[in-house]
Amino acid sequence: STQSTWDIRGRRRGELMSLQQRKIHFYFLNELLHLIFVFVLLSYNPFADWMPSFPHIVTNIVAYVVFSLLNFAGVLMVLCVRRSFRRRSIPIPAGLRDKPRFPLPKFNESFHEMRDGVNLRIRVAPSARKDPKVMLLAAPLGLCGPSVYNPIMYWYGDEYTYVTWDYRGFFGSDVPYRLRRVSIPEHAQDAVEVLNACGFKRADVMVGHSMGVAVSLETVLLFPDAVGSLILINGFHGHVFQTAFQPLVRIPFFGDAVEKFVELLLGLYGALLPPSSTSTSSTGASQRGRSDSAPPTTPPLLLKVWDLVRPVLQPCAATCLYAYSRIWGSPLMREVEGPGYFLRFLEGYTGRLFSSAHDARMFLFLFQELDAHSVWHLLPTITQPVLLISGFFDFVTPAMVSLEMSRRMPHSVHYCDPFSSHVSLLESPENCLAEIDHFLAHSVASAQ
Repeated sequence: STQSTWDIRGRRRGELMSLQQRKIHFYFLNELLHLIFVFVLLSYNPFADWMPSFPHIVTNIVAYVVFSLLNFAGVLMVLCVRRSFRRRSIPIPAGLRDKPRFPLPKFNESFHEMRDGVNLRIRVAPSARKDPKVMLLAAPLGLCGPSVYNPIMYWYGDEYTYVTWDYRGFFGSDVPYRLRRVSIPEHAQDAVEVLNACGFKRADVMVGHSMGVAVSLETVLLFPDAVGSLILINGFHGHVFQTAFQPLVRIPFFGDAVEKFVELLLGLYGALLPPSSTSTSSTGASQRGRSDSAPPTTPPLLLKVWDLVRPVLQPCAATCLYAYSRIWGSPLMREVEGPGYFLRFLEGYTGRLFSSAHDARMFLFLFQELDAHSVWHLLPTITQPVLLISGFFDFVTPAMVSLEMSRRMPHSVHYCDPFSSHVSLLESPENCLAEIDHFLAHSVASAQ
C-alpha cells in the first residue's frame, strides 16, 4: 500500500516535471533574463561603485560574467534537487553498482555493399537466446566501434542482438564518389540497409550518441516502421553550430564564428590531403576517389604557420584529454574497465584527428553537415517512445537542446544529468542506466 502510494506520488511528480518542461522554452527564458540584465546594466551597474578605477565597459563585462555564473549555478542546483526526487521514483537498479551482469558481447565483422556500391563495415553481436530483441547502435562522429555503449551491453548482455556499423567515409567503410553521399539521410538509409543485411526487418531499440542522435532521428522519420523506440544521448536535432559551446544562452554571431573556424581547419587539413583517383581502405575494400575531393585553397602563409603549430597540438591535446578523463571519469567504470578506461576511450575518439588527414577532413566535413542538417520541424511527427539523456556540463551539445527536443516530441522523456559532460553514459553510468532501464521496462512496454 505504501509502495503504491509512493508510485502514484512519483508519477504525479513526473507528470508535473514533464508539464513544466513542455510549457517553458528554457533557451527563450534564459535569453530573456540575460537581455533584461543587459538593459539593467546600461542604466545601473553595482560593480562600477566597487571598481571605480576600471573603465565602465570592464565593469559591465564583469557584472555580466558574474550574472551568467550565478545563472549556471542556479540551474545546476535545480537539477540536483530534481535528480534527488527522480532517484526516489526511479531508483538505481539493484546490483548495478556491483560487477557487470554480463561480459561484453563479441562482435562479428563483415562487409555489405549498399545501394550505391559503397561497402560498409558491419558489426553484429548475436544473442544466444531463441528470440532476442535487436538494438541498433548509431555511433558518435569520429568513434570507431561501439565502446561508448559498453555500460548498456554490460547491463543487458544477450537480452539483445547488437548491430552497428562504420559510417560511410570513415574507418573500414568506403568513401563515396561524391561528398554529398555522406549526408545524414544517407547514413539513415544505411542504418536500415545494415539492419536488413543482418537479417532483421526492425530494431526494437535504436540508440544514438551525439551525431548518432541525428542519424537515429532521421532513420525514424524516413523508416518509422523499422524502429520501435529511441534512446538519444547527448544529442541535437541539427544546426549544431548555433548552440555549440553555448550552454544557457545563444550568443549572437557565435555560431557563424564556429562555422568559419571549422572551415579554416577544413582548409588546412584539406591541403594535407592530396586528391586521388582511387585508393584502398585498410581492410582492402575498394574506395572510389572523389571527383570533388580537391582541397580548398589555403593561403601559403597560413600553411607555414600550420606546419609549425601542428606538431605542438598533439601533446597539448593529450594533456587536455588526460585532465578531462580525470575530472569526468566514473568510479564505477574505473572498477570495471580499469583506471585508464576513459582516457583510452577519448584517445580512440579523437586520435585520428591527428594521425589521419583523411579522417580529420571527413570529421570536419561531417561537422558542417550536422550544422546544415535539421529535423526540428519534424520532431512532433515522431510517435515512437523516446528517452533523451543530456549532461549539464556538455558544452558541445548543450542540455538545453535535448530539453527543447523533448518538448516537441509527444512521447518523450528527458533526463539531464547534472554532473556529466558530452559522454554521459560513460561518465554517469548508474544514473543513465537507471533511466534507460525504467524507460525500456515501462514506457516501451506500455507503448507496445
